[in-house]
Amino acid sequence: MAQDGRPPKEQAAWLDRAVEAARALCQEVSSELPDKSALRGLVAFAQTTPSPAEAVLFIRYQSTRAASVRGGRFLSRLAQELEGRWANDIEEVRRFLGILVRAGIVEKAAAPRARPPAGRAR
Repeated sequence: MAQDGRPPKEQAAWLDRAVEAARALCQEVSSELPDKSALRGLVAFAQTTPSPAEAVLFIRYQSTRAASVRGGRFLSRLAQELEGRWANDIEEVRRFLGILVRAGIVEKAAAPRARPPAGRAR
């Protein structure tokens, strides 16, 4: 049995689906990805609660706070994704968020950097 009680093949399939979903979400809203510390903050909160519903509510709350700044759309999509597939169990939420942090960091690193406007040489 795998660490989470599932047979290893079932756990591997779950992880593969989670990685694919996290990467797709990060690519979909790559221009609005929060920074690494904000992503890690979601994981930290999920570690403090036994309730997947509370973890999703926290993310929805954060999305309303971030609505006027970068990240609101990303957080809203994340809450939808969690409610749709991963919020059956708090351990699944925590694991998915951990994968999401890594996917977000990879996506931000792969994104082309904005070039400063052409101007006078200094």
